[in-house]
Amino acid sequence: MSAFFFKIFLKTQNIISVIVRRAGLENIIFAAALIIRLIFVFQWSGTPYFSNLNADAYVHDVWALDIAAGRITGETAFYQSPLYPYLLSAVYKILGHHFWPVYIIQALMDAFSCLFLMKATRMMFNRRTAIMCGIAAAFYIPFIFNTGLLLKETLVVFCVTLFLLLFMKSERTDKSCYSYAWGAVLGAAALSRPNMSVLFVFATLWILFHPHTGITEKNEKTAVIVRRKILPAFLGMLLFIIPSVIHNYAASHDFVIFNYAGGFVFYLGANPYADGTTTYPPWITSAPLQEQKQIYEIAEAETGRKLRPSEVSSFWFREGLKYIRENPKRFFWLTMGKFYLFWNAYEIPDNYDISFIRRHFPTVLTGPLAGYAIIASLGVIGMFLAVKRRRGGILPVLFWPYMLSLMPFIITDRYRIPAAVLLIPAAAYTLNRFYIKLVADAGKILPAMLCSLPFIIIVFLPTPCNQIFAEAAGYADLSCKYAKGGEYIKAVKCFEQAEELEPDAVGESAAVCAAYSYNKLNNKSAFRRVIIRYKGITVPE
Repeated sequence: MSAFFFKIFLKTQNIISVIVRRAGLENIIFAAALIIRLIFVFQWSGTPYFSNLNADAYVHDVWALDIAAGRITGETAFYQSPLYPYLLSAVYKILGHHFWPVYIIQALMDAFSCLFLMKATRMMFNRRTAIMCGIAAAFYIPFIFNTGLLLKETLVVFCVTLFLLLFMKSERTDKSCYSYAWGAVLGAAALSRPNMSVLFVFATLWILFHPHTGITEKNEKTAVIVRRKILPAFLGMLLFIIPSVIHNYAASHDFVIFNYAGGFVFYLGANPYADGTTTYPPWITSAPLQEQKQIYEIAEAETGRKLRPSEVSSFWFREGLKYIRENPKRFFWLTMGKFYLFWNAYEIPDNYDISFIRRHFPTVLTGPLAGYAIIASLGVIGMFLAVKRRRGGILPVLFWPYMLSLMPFIITDRYRIPAAVLLIPAAAYTLNRFYIKLVADAGKILPAMLCSLPFIIIVFLPTPCNQIFAEAAGYADLSCKYAKGGEYIKAVKCFEQAEELEPDAVGESAAVCAAYSYNKLNNKSAFRRVIIRYKGITVPE
């Protein structure tokens, strides 16, 4: 009997070997990445979150519908990043207002991102490292999660991975087309996250000062490098930036490059209530559409005159600087806290709380997948190991400036995602070094591990965030989802759970939904209790 099973095992192993040999590991990883994302989207469709959109996702949906209806230009300069809503509107225009096609497209895009990252990693290091990188990216929880959300993160990951691939190709040739292409892709990334533009600066510095740029020795002069590589990349980036500038000037007669939210986000990172996350001052709502209106009104009331969008951004930037000047010691510790939050394993919720959702809804995300803890702890070692690599050295050159670009602002799970794109190849490189050279190169690996130790310790330390508050906020948000879906019993149970955990986490919208649900269930005493407790709320009929 044992011989029979052994023969079956050998036969299965041979079949798998043939499949892998013919299909190629890269294609298998691409297929696995696509399948797990499609499974997640299917499972996600059975949750109350699927059609009840949160915060920025709701704004993207409304904005895309406006564009698809013919309102291509806005009434004012862009407040939020515009690229994703415009692409979303194209999907709505062609396929109608349905979420399924969007999420399937995003699953496909993210699978291609894994493929691009594998190919770029192979150029930076070797094939084994590339395969490890592809596996990590294919099963990285935040990448999978964001494919089922109406948010720009999947697009950002796609742009950054494609940028890395094109950049590595441009390193191997003196043809300008690759430089133009990576500049254009980076411009698209900057239209989604403006601080991505910092990568352009350090990519060009790498080209200027790194000896291996694909240009022959006799022609390797600064003027030649600028003409063949940097200038085409800059022109490519302008391809995406100029239309945004033109739109903003036409809409507001004001010079705004990407959007004018930057000054207020800076203020969120430097004010008396700041804690390094998306904690808002009590007089400003976190609802995106109302937030945009409020910050405009406050800025104009304080200055006593009408302001242009760039002036509104400048007002909030000055308010943040004023707080820093008056509280330098607290700002220093606030910045140290942001550094801690960036490296800590906890995924700080922004629009959606991935930790809450993983605990309460069974999807593929609850499986043994790769999380930020393993990616960050291995990736930071790889960043130090890659410094002297001929091509892989580009990773730390891009990663550290991006990380530092977040420090003046705020830290959330979404803001860390572009950094994860750079950490994953570095993590794979660490694994590869451990796999084949741990003994032979122990002297080289040990210094990198020692340098990485403080970062790794932070990864696994307890988070300073109030996770009970986050859990209560998750229940409050879920209560609204159930109420809008007509599941009133579930809505009130979640509301009561939120109140029991942390009453301060229950906002006005959750109270309105709870009162509405109690009313529908004919529970008049509970209805009156909510009305009395949350004064001023208006409950729909």
